[in-house]
Amino acid sequence: MMEKIIRSLIDELNHASAVYYNTGEEIMSNRDYDEKYEKLCQLEQDTGLIYAESPTHRAGMEVVSALPKEKHEFPALSLDKTKDINEFPKVFGVRDKVAVVMWKLDGSTVQCTYDKGRLTKAVTRGNGEAGSVITHNAPYIKGIPMRIPYRGHLVVRGEAVMSYEEFDRINQEMMDQGSEKNDLYKNPRNLANATILLLDSREMRKREIYFLAFSLIYREEGMPPSFKSRLDQLASYGFQVVPHAYPSVEAEQLIPVIHAFSGMAGTYRFPVDGLVVAANDAEYAERQPGTGHNPHKLVGYALKWQDDTAQTILKEIEWSPSRTGLINPVAVFEPVELEGTTVSRASLHNVSYIKKLRLRTGDKITVYKANKIIPQIDSNLTAGEELKYREAYPMACPCCGQGIKSIIRGEGDDIVETAVCQNPDCAAKHIGKFVHFCERDCMNIEGMSEATITRFVQAGYIREFADIFQLERYESEIVKMEGFGRKSYDNLIEAIRKARRTAFIPFIHALGIPGIGKGQAKLFCKDYAGDIQAFFEDIGLDRDFSAIEGIGPVLNKNLLEWGKKYLAFDGGEFHSKEICDLLNFITFENETVAVGSALSGMIFVITGSLNHYANRDELSAVIERSGGKVSGSVSARTTYLINNDTGSGSGKNKKAKEMGIPIISEEDFVTLL
Repeated sequence: MMEKIIRSLIDELNHASAVYYNTGEEIMSNRDYDEKYEKLCQLEQDTGLIYAESPTHRAGMEVVSALPKEKHEFPALSLDKTKDINEFPKVFGVRDKVAVVMWKLDGSTVQCTYDKGRLTKAVTRGNGEAGSVITHNAPYIKGIPMRIPYRGHLVVRGEAVMSYEEFDRINQEMMDQGSEKNDLYKNPRNLANATILLLDSREMRKREIYFLAFSLIYREEGMPPSFKSRLDQLASYGFQVVPHAYPSVEAEQLIPVIHAFSGMAGTYRFPVDGLVVAANDAEYAERQPGTGHNPHKLVGYALKWQDDTAQTILKEIEWSPSRTGLINPVAVFEPVELEGTTVSRASLHNVSYIKKLRLRTGDKITVYKANKIIPQIDSNLTAGEELKYREAYPMACPCCGQGIKSIIRGEGDDIVETAVCQNPDCAAKHIGKFVHFCERDCMNIEGMSEATITRFVQAGYIREFADIFQLERYESEIVKMEGFGRKSYDNLIEAIRKARRTAFIPFIHALGIPGIGKGQAKLFCKDYAGDIQAFFEDIGLDRDFSAIEGIGPVLNKNLLEWGKKYLAFDGGEFHSKEICDLLNFITFENETVAVGSALSGMIFVITGSLNHYANRDELSAVIERSGGKVSGSVSARTTYLINNDTGSGSGKNKKAKEMGIPIISEEDFVTLL
């Protein structure tokens, strides 16, 4: 009965927190939340029942500026692997001939450390010697307990994975929001890895990641002798362990057990890319010598799936420029079925790879999916003579049309040769600026994701800002693009048409001037009453903008240097082609920020749910247009705290009352305005 009450409280509190952090809405008052939280604390103390998902043992949402690297206390060596199932009876046909068989999960390996019963750090595998510290995200990875009933020093290793259901949910959500097929995530493994490396744990919380332990690495009081007993020990501490079989049979029986596991791979909820077999006599296995890269096979020996291959014809080699300057080759071939999907493209990695396979248009090739996911070329069945220099390279950069050069690194068999665009102003090297230009707080062009922009830049459709507003020139080509079609094209063009009407603040923010974001754009808008022409003219005339409150010498220098590059003035008119071309497509709406209005000099803090305004952004915009400012925290400078629940016991309300700061409702604010 008590367990049911505890679980119910955990579910209520976690749901309320999730809604608040994901949407900004408070579905539970601060008073109710605090009362339920205190009741849960008391019940946990009285019963000793502490669940991994309990909010009483999870840190608050965190945002870190960078992921520090940390050397592993125990190096995470990679296991030796094979695709030959007949190797396993040979390796495990010694000693007691007993082994444990488990899934080889396809995610991201994480090493967790506990001291005095508490999680002290979580670190990704990285290169095996050191990894990235993700402790701030650990509370939101299901299966990583924040507390365990063991008080000594303990290290456990496991896999952070995303289920197929969650992977499909995220992609479907993206499609519902207008993303194209080409913009979707490609596989759960990459998405899981990207998720646990997020700097903002509020974003991490929006995705469901599981941790399944597969190895007890160290226990201060000594290690259980067998592999199976170590997994059982982890389970007793509250960890979810990787599903496994424990056959007490002759080694020859490993093959049918492995076959049985392999046959279930398609029904398991998490992605797997093989199996791991480990000797149950863990103490003996760990005493056996390994190599510099792998432990002894008895510690763990991985079976990688045999790859299905298919024959097809190479139609062409496409060259895709990237923001690093590399021009990456992609094989385009006649479509074939592999692992249940149709594939027609595969990366060729670099020039060396093309030369090695002697690839020419029309060759008969075999293709496969590495780890059943990523299309690769296996062999060239009609390889001819060695390629001549020009046969292995593009004639010019497909984005800017400028010349290319060859870069060679390495020696002997390790030589890697790549093609690089020599033009420093190639649009492909500046994709980030186009992505920023189209973002929500800037020009707000729905459907212009980074992946879509990258494809347009690589195709030569976008070379400067103005080209975004002229994509109709390539209507027939875009409609035929993989993942596009007529409806997607029409939706994109309509979004671009809407974006042609904008205002001073989002436009200046969109230009990507170093250090000049939305906040600085608001200051300029207020100073120039929304007059873009006057603002640009003053940049061209080298005005000292540091005289504006909030614009220091560094931002002033950034702005003027940007102006010298993009706003060349002559006789009162600026002649920067990129900016001039862009302004031909833009109509500015009036967006003046009042100075000396009723709210001038006032600072507001907003908390709680809203009724009159759609969201906090809308209310903030009203305040700023009326001369006021919005802050995220209550301080001595705060003029009013806006909260519809004026009697709330929230932290902000308490602080405002202590400091004598008036708490007003939305209706009070409307009256004040």
